[in-house]
Amino acid sequence: MSDRKTAMVDLDLDATLVDEAQRLGIDIPRVIEEGLASAVRAEVARLWCSENADALKDYNDHVEREGLPLSHYRAF
Repeated sequence: MSDRKTAMVDLDLDATLVDEAQRLGIDIPRVIEEGLASAVRAEVARLWCSENADALKDYNDHVEREGLPLSHYRAF
């Protein structure tokens, strides 16, 4: 048994699309959950990049000026 919490959500979906998915044996709740998880991951990544843009720019500028840290230890 899973300890995962679930939430009930009321959705309006295109009936033709739902019928076709059911005909094809597609697990609609699983597909919706996977799509939502993917969208959440993408938005979290986008927000992180936005919130850390200044630090990323500063680091990239530093590497541009000084080179990669510890690069003198690289064997290639």
